[in-house]
Amino acid sequence: MGTTKTKRFCIDALGIDGASIGKAFQEQNKLSLKWLAIITEHLKTQGAVFDTGLSGPLAHIRIKFTSANSAALITLSVHDKPAASVLLFSGESPETEQALGKMFVQSMRRSFPLNATGGKADAFEQVLSEKDRPLMVVVPIPNDNIDESDRELIKEISQHLADAFLVRAKP
Repeated sequence: MGTTKTKRFCIDALGIDGASIGKAFQEQNKLSLKWLAIITEHLKTQGAVFDTGLSGPLAHIRIKFTSANSAALITLSVHDKPAASVLLFSGESPETEQALGKMFVQSMRRSFPLNATGGKADAFEQVLSEKDRPLMVVVPIPNDNIDESDRELIKEISQHLADAFLVRAKP
């Protein structure tokens, strides 16, 4: 009798200064099957690159998604205000991961200059050497116009996006 290994991914949360907020593992069986089905269908319908709003009661949420070779860059927005930047690495293409990782680091440094955040000279570069796979790096973006319920919604959507892209897409 074999054992079933739970599928999971690593979440590495960073502040806007590039410092680690925390690291955890998200197990697939802890996520909502309903949300996963909706997000998985959204990814299948929209393809590898899209910038689209959700519908219905989630119409105020926008997902900008760019993926290549099982790695992705994502920006989640609430009422067109950026709420989180996300980087996803599957481990399938180290070259693509390095390229997207460098783009992510550059983008974060442009958006959150070191002199404004007090970040270190190598801020965000730890994503380039992170070994855990599959990996979700998330940078929550502070904005007083985004309330706590929408913050929680962004967190849920980002985790379900990561699972749908990194874990569920695997055979």
